Amino acid sequence: KSYAWFRDNALSQITAKTSGGGYNIILWWGVNDTGNSKTYSSTWAKNYYNQYKNYADTEWKQNNIYVVGISPLRNDTEEFTNAKVNSFNKDMKSMINSSGSSNLRFCDISSISFTKNDYVDFVHHSKSGYEKVYNYIRNNCVGK
Repeated sequence: KSYAWFRDNALSQITAKTSGGGYNIILWWGVNDTGNSKTYSSTWAKNYYNQYKNYADTEWKQNNIYVVGISPLRNDTEEFTNAKVNSFNKDMKSMINSSGSSNLRFCDISSISFTKNDYVDFVHHSKSGYEKVYNYIRNNCVGK
């Protein structure tokens, strides 16, 4: 669902708001974007990457695009696992790093130390968790 919404709604809105260039576009996805099956398929990451690459080279060429890795889960479930998250992030990072687009960057948040209190459930962060992610992006990714 997230990918369809991104493709059908967000892309045109981001393009309209950043048409003058000089913006930092930060894109951060969730565990649902690793696919709705028990096994991971690189097709999910490739679908997103293809959109990022296209826009990095066309409509968003005058902007910096930071693709933030999916945050680790507090606990694995039957459908969502840290193994899937890690595979998605690894594939996305590899594609972005070899894209040849200097304005397209991967922001790897896997080194953030989250505690139980940084989650409200197995996947969604609490205020303190989101603050850690925001601060990491600001201090380690944007403009680096």
